[in-house]
Amino acid sequence: MSSQCKKHFIQDTCFYECSPHLGPWIEEANQSWRKERISNVPLCLEDCESWYEDLEAEDRSSAPLDEAPSAVRISSLISVALGLREGG
Repeated sequence: MSSQCKKHFIQDTCFYECSPHLGPWIEEANQSWRKERISNVPLCLEDCESWYEDLEAEDRSSAPLDEAPSAVRISSLISVALGLREGG
């Protein structure tokens, strides 16, 4: 994974694990491995676009898509969120 892509995953993890501003989006979760979850947090368009562009560059320059399922899945989710898929 490129350093450009890695920074987005680190930023995302830090946000969800450490941000003091997530209170309105914390919901109770009745699962054995967690008691709370974070849901429907609004995202900044600039962050989504930057992450999408870095993942697209990674897809074009790295291993075949089937060897990078996490990046492909994240890229697909971001593109849907941005309305970049056909019909979106």
